[in-house]
Amino acid sequence: MKRVFGKIKKSTLAKDAGIYTFFKIFDKLIPFFLLPIITRVLTPEEYGVFVLFQALAGVALPLMTFSIDSSILINYFKVKTADFYSYFSSGYFLLLVSSFFFFCVIFLLKSPISSLTAFPIEWIISIAIFVFFQFHSNLALNMFQVKKQPKYYGIYSLSQSITKNGLMLLFVVFFDMKWDGMILGYIIGYFLFFLISIFLFNKTRLFTKSINKEFIIDNIKVGFPLSLHLASGWLSSSATRIIVSSLLGTAATGSFGIGATIGMVVLFIQDSFNKAFIPFLFEKLNNFNIEIEKQLIRLTYIYNISLLLFSLIIGVFGYFFLETIFGVAYSEGKVVVLFIALAHAFNGMYKMHVNYIFFVKKTHLIFIISTTTGSLNIILSYLFINSWGLIGAAISLCVINIVGYLLAWYIGNRVYPMNWFRLRYILQ
Repeated sequence: MKRVFGKIKKSTLAKDAGIYTFFKIFDKLIPFFLLPIITRVLTPEEYGVFVLFQALAGVALPLMTFSIDSSILINYFKVKTADFYSYFSSGYFLLLVSSFFFFCVIFLLKSPISSLTAFPIEWIISIAIFVFFQFHSNLALNMFQVKKQPKYYGIYSLSQSITKNGLMLLFVVFFDMKWDGMILGYIIGYFLFFLISIFLFNKTRLFTKSINKEFIIDNIKVGFPLSLHLASGWLSSSATRIIVSSLLGTAATGSFGIGATIGMVVLFIQDSFNKAFIPFLFEKLNNFNIEIEKQLIRLTYIYNISLLLFSLIIGVFGYFFLETIFGVAYSEGKVVVLFIALAHAFNGMYKMHVNYIFFVKKTHLIFIISTTTGSLNIILSYLFINSWGLIGAAISLCVINIVGYLLAWYIGNRVYPMNWFRLRYILQ
């Protein structure tokens, strides 16, 4: 086991994961340190509106973009280098078409969307604008990721975080705006980095006039099931906030969002690792042998156990220190931290297995997992919130993430068999 840790420590994966984690920590610390200022300016009800905006943007992103950024990431390893520029441009053309239709739909349906979610009708269209800009940043970050440029990834991500959160603070504190200042700061911040991403794509000659019909179809074939998966995944996470708002009010939504902020420390740790792990895993699977299988199995077990222990520490910390950090007005949120931290831990474990499904490009199977867990979350959220209040929402999230992890492990092993239960592979 000591030899395993030694190899991990010296590996490129460990170095890249460390860089991603370093930048991710600073990226998340910025809004985390600013949030106590915001929570002392805004009431839980006002902050709850911003939480709703984030929840709605979460479901709009995959529906509007067809998850083209993910299909481009996957096919960077599948398509010949000479053809990748055409694949990228074909995917971007598809984005423009899908975005146009989404804008039209959301404009026509803004009244029922507002009635259903209690989000201000005059700000509904801002969700689509925000998502369009956000997609370009996601795509730029994906390109840094597949090219194994974690430093550029971190600089871009950290600069964007400073910009959008700085603008948010400016509008809320100095211009005396409320939740609308938070939304406006984020939109302008992402707009500025939309311009930077366009410059980067053009500079690296990713934009070409070669639009290939087969590549457009492949983008849809890979990305559309994935976008349905992410939209269904929204039911497993962000939809909870809509349910909390409808059953308990926007003040409870604000408190839930603050509790979730502490629990999300686990999310950005596991997400940082996964960003480094994906290119590492795909390269290993392209040259697969029994020694690589042993290495991947041992690494997965070590990672999963470490993540669970870390989530327990964060959960206990959040319970005792939430009021000190964010103020007593949000004290109700402390009861959800532990379960949300555990939910993110199981989500990180889920990613370790779902990556095998990504590799074989059977993204429709991921949609099945997310649909199952999303539907289960809607049912459990209503039952648990009605029975136990705010903590019921967090328990529901934890339960469905455990289910999602088990399904990803089972299905991932069906499409790419691994000897997960061979003890000597784990202990060697």
